[in-house]
Amino acid sequence: MKKLNESILDSVKQELSKDLWDNWKIKKSAKTFIIKKIETWISQYTKEKIDSVFIIGSMAGYQYNKEADIDVNIVIKISQEKLEKMRKFLPNGQNLPGTKHPVNYFIEGFKKKEWDDGPLFNVIKEKWINKPEKEEMKPAITNFKAVTEISRFFISGINASITEYEADVHAYETYSDYLKHAKKEDKDEINQMITLKLQEIVADIDSIFIAKHMLKALRAEAFSSEGKNLDISTEIKIKSSNTSINNLIYKYIERLGYFEKMIEIINNRKKWVSLLAKQ
Repeated sequence: MKKLNESILDSVKQELSKDLWDNWKIKKSAKTFIIKKIETWISQYTKEKIDSVFIIGSMAGYQYNKEADIDVNIVIKISQEKLEKMRKFLPNGQNLPGTKHPVNYFIEGFKKKEWDDGPLFNVIKEKWINKPEKEEMKPAITNFKAVTEISRFFISGINASITEYEADVHAYETYSDYLKHAKKEDKDEINQMITLKLQEIVADIDSIFIAKHMLKALRAEAFSSEGKNLDISTEIKIKSSNTSINNLIYKYIERLGYFEKMIEIINNRKKWVSLLAKQ
């Protein structure tokens, strides 16, 4: 499975990324690239002016690596309907020139409170709203150690569901091959086996969907208006929703590539349901 390039669990650096920052100021070339990209894209949908542009996430702090994403949040006052339409065609997929950092754009109609949980930089005004705090290396290592242990519960379940799905798909393909060459008197029995296997495949996919939903709900709980985090006895240092056990578990499993794999399987559900309906 493909691994993500960055995570809240990355090591703590001693300074901000020189690919994006120069003595606490955003590089002029980076600002020009980000703003021009946004203005060109938005002009296709509205004449409204951009209200704000914020940089958040790992590249606004000390936990990043040479391929970490640059998360850019755009605020513009337009209708929710138009926002939803625009979100389908965000201008993502291009690195900041001269770097390996992909720039990811997001758009909202207002500044969200949860953005204040971590470092926050206003690109247009070239002003820090929240300056990043430098964490000590030891708490970061402790967090990583604890999260890898706790995440085994989820990883074990996901692996079991994915393995079951792949085994059932293989069995279905084998039965289908037998059917092509079977005698007439054997075809009813093989078709019954195929139907049962298709039912199992759909159930496998549904279990994977539930696992994905549970992990997303776990993370969303930390960033909700109540800001509820799991209350467990660990050594994890929680300063915000971003460093909560909820989010750390999510980010660790995401980094291992499980969400990509789960989404790939879930997207095949219609195909298997259609095959089952034809039996």
